[in-house]
Amino acid sequence: MKAIKFFGVHGSGKTTTGEMLKKYSFEYVKVDPMDGPLVRRVVNFSYRLGFIGSLLRQFMFVYSTYAKLNKLDLSNEKNIVIDFSPAQTIPYTLYFVDNRYARNFIYKFALISEEEIDEKLNNAGYEIYNVLFLVYDNSGLRKIKKRILGRKSRPENIRREEARREYITAINDGMKNMFNLLGQKRIVINASDESHIRLAKLLDKLYEL
Repeated sequence: MKAIKFFGVHGSGKTTTGEMLKKYSFEYVKVDPMDGPLVRRVVNFSYRLGFIGSLLRQFMFVYSTYAKLNKLDLSNEKNIVIDFSPAQTIPYTLYFVDNRYARNFIYKFALISEEEIDEKLNNAGYEIYNVLFLVYDNSGLRKIKKRILGRKSRPENIRREEARREYITAINDGMKNMFNLLGQKRIVINASDESHIRLAKLLDKLYEL
């Protein structure tokens, strides 16, 4: 059995590719770290707390993601694709949290949580493939910006923040650096490719490894 974990900046194609993989006998596990009334209340309150609030938000994102994945029912023996896991919070922590000690705390907590999820998947008989959707150049960056601005389900102020060049570049670079720390099998896909091309390349690489 295969377990794919996606990594990448907003708009890089994780959700679209996850949905498309359902046609290839994959169960798509969509993880929203903000899902749940307690998490939302804590996160909303955290904006009043300055630096402590930034640390609290990132901690909650790691914990919420870990808790959701730790509850996965792996007894159905299906291939699965996961679009958010604890290590993906690391680039956002580096971007939003200034304090070095706070960064290191979240960094270690996220990696330990990621390793525990990997262990759970391995123990259930899964081969793990970490997949990074990477933005390579200015042309790709413009495509990602357009995708982000087109996501009408998100508030406009958030879309504008996530579509800023500096933000996309920082998170993309952070994802690349973090990805190199992960174990398991690794695949890198060009995020700016059209969806059918991303899918074809992923399937090719998936079955080459």
